Amino acid sequence: MEGVRLIEGNPVLAPAATKAVKQWRYKPYIRDGSRTPFQTIVIVDFQRP
Repeated sequence: MEGVRLIEGNPVLAPAATKAVKQWRYKPYIRDGSRTPFQTIVIVDFQRP
């Protein structure tokens, strides 16, 4: 993973969301037999218990 950035949302919750997403592991995107860089948007939905 090259980086994570907040696009929009509550800046108070951003550090927790960023920390969580950085722990995720992705399978490499394969195109024509080679790994290819990609971007994705992740929505982290915080809800009260």
